[in-house]
Amino acid sequence: MKWQSATDQDGNTYYYNPETGETSWENPEATAENIDEDPKGETDEDSEWKEYTTDDGKSYYYNEKTGQSVWEDPRKQVLAPEVKADGEEGEIKFKDINLSDYVVQSALIGDETQTRSPEQRETDFIAMLTERNIDPKLPFTKAISLIIKDSRYWNVEDSLKRNDLYQSYQVSKQQEVFKEQQDAEQSFKNIFLKVLSNYPEIKYYTRWKTCSRLIIDEPIYSLGSEKLKRRLFEEYTSSLREEHERQTNELKSNELQDLKTYLKSSLTIESKWKDISGQLMEKFPHLSSMEQLGCYEREMDLHVKELDQAIKLNQKLNYRKDRQARDSFKKAISLKLKEIQNANLTYYEYIQQIKDLPEFKEILGRNGSSPIDVFWDLLDSENYGLQQILIQLLIKPEMENISDLESFKRKIADLDYPVSDKNSNILFGMFQVEKEKELQSKKRKITPEVSRPKKKINTFGYGSFL
Repeated sequence: MKWQSATDQDGNTYYYNPETGETSWENPEATAENIDEDPKGETDEDSEWKEYTTDDGKSYYYNEKTGQSVWEDPRKQVLAPEVKADGEEGEIKFKDINLSDYVVQSALIGDETQTRSPEQRETDFIAMLTERNIDPKLPFTKAISLIIKDSRYWNVEDSLKRNDLYQSYQVSKQQEVFKEQQDAEQSFKNIFLKVLSNYPEIKYYTRWKTCSRLIIDEPIYSLGSEKLKRRLFEEYTSSLREEHERQTNELKSNELQDLKTYLKSSLTIESKWKDISGQLMEKFPHLSSMEQLGCYEREMDLHVKELDQAIKLNQKLNYRKDRQARDSFKKAISLKLKEIQNANLTYYEYIQQIKDLPEFKEILGRNGSSPIDVFWDLLDSENYGLQQILIQLLIKPEMENISDLESFKRKIADLDYPVSDKNSNILFGMFQVEKEKELQSKKRKITPEVSRPKKKINTFGYGSFL
């Protein structure tokens, strides 16, 4: 069979001959074989068409054998496409003609068209659009007028498929154009940035107005839009700014490390900022005064911490020696007190007695109790013992009539109190004072109280009686 059926984009069925390139709305083979001899001259195929009406009253025709439906009566006339007819230029119109007069030129010869797969025909359709360089901006209805005479257009039988293929062609062409634009812009960018790099006067802080005056004679300056050139200039200065910041930060980092090394080797606990700030600004000009001050404070903190740690370690090491020195000193002055037992002894007098002792020299400057603290502790202990003896003597009846020192000493010896001869004298004086107080108290109960001068009370270890 030479004639094949196909459907256009409006859903109408037509027939074409791949060998001759002819098209027809009727099947010429069926028409030649099935001519009916009725008076009306209708063929068997014509009798298969029935007229029907849509819901809105419009007539259409339905072929009961093939299941095809069309708007025009195939039994009366056929329609052939004509390019550039009564309507707008480039649109397809139809008129009553004999399709046998309308011949399309086939790009495929012989039986090759029949053997090509649907995928190959779609590829041929895209190739046809590419060969004819169809403008992708044209709508499909206008593009048809430029390709309808090519048999590769008709080889894709489904009109909707043709439209999809044309849209894919439009997308691919737009992508090609976009890529070409990108390539062109990238090429312009490379050349423009190269020109900018040839001008050392252009810094990261240079303005576009200044730059444009510098490069206005360059051939590349006349190409490209002002907006594109300015954007590329800003990208270039931005890269210069980043490089400047990177170099500055690297330089600061190196100077900061050198400053730490310098301060660590030259700084002492007594160094003051006001004395070294001027010298540091000369040695490290890329560092601000605040950065230098911060480094100085951190190094001083480290010095203080190191000193505190050294002190604590030294205290820990000397703690045992300090304790041994105190114990030795206490033992030495205890022995010395036995030699010069006197509860009324002053520290100045006592120092004269112990200043040459090695234990006294050893305890000087050590942590813990000082020599005077140890002295007062021992002296208070001695005084407290004498005070306890005095209280006991005051309540004993046999001490009631004691009035002289010798009798007082004998009585103490009889009572077996461990009191030295010097402390006995002190104790007797205190005894007399307390007896006098007792006597005065008794008198106040008998006679009215009269004003009298106050006397200084004797205390152990702070001088003699008054």
